[in-house]
Amino acid sequence: VAERTTSNTNYVAKAGSTMTGVLTATAGSNSAPAINFGDSDSGIFGGTNTVSLAAGGTTRLTADTGVSVVGTLAVTGAITSTSDLTIADKIIHAGDTNTAIRFPAADTVSVETGGSERARFDSSGRLLVGTSAARSPANIAASLQVEGTDAATSSISITRNSANTNSANLIFNKSRGAAVGSDTVVQNNDSLGIISFAGNDGTDSNNAAAQIAG
Repeated sequence: VAERTTSNTNYVAKAGSTMTGVLTATAGSNSAPAINFGDSDSGIFGGTNTVSLAAGGTTRLTADTGVSVVGTLAVTGAITSTSDLTIADKIIHAGDTNTAIRFPAADTVSVETGGSERARFDSSGRLLVGTSAARSPANIAASLQVEGTDAATSSISITRNSANTNSANLIFNKSRGAAVGSDTVVQNNDSLGIISFAGNDGTDSNNAAAQIAG
């Protein structure tokens, strides 16, 4: 209540001093933190191997075996993690909240712009552009599938820019190896590549109407 005039080291001077020992407080709670700064429901409280910060009677940060934050964590500067970063659903672009990288299902990653999904990698490792459901036209569940409602959204364009006579290329390659990246010689009558044309019969597009084969 009043400043002591003695040099007793068990006390800290009211006007300021240096504490050389340990300050022990009661555990407190989020509604009545043990240490506050003039606001009785905001401050620091804790327990065995736990320290928490409260604001307005609500626990906002807890440090125990990890660190838990309730509410929005605003960081100025870079975030560096030396381990996994766990996200419940999506990463949102600042100031553009309808553009995101999402995790809509197990083993699935998608990209959204303008509030619409544009592409996804599904649980089978297929890249789907313009759709979230894979098809199997000509009985092939292709790793790259593009689907749309007009020429722009259902076409693939390959452009080469070079001041010479060379063009862009679409290349089909065949190896008899059993593993990705293998180099095993092909044999006579092996099919090296096929372009298939399939039409939907009202149920699916499993059958090819025509083919160009090499």
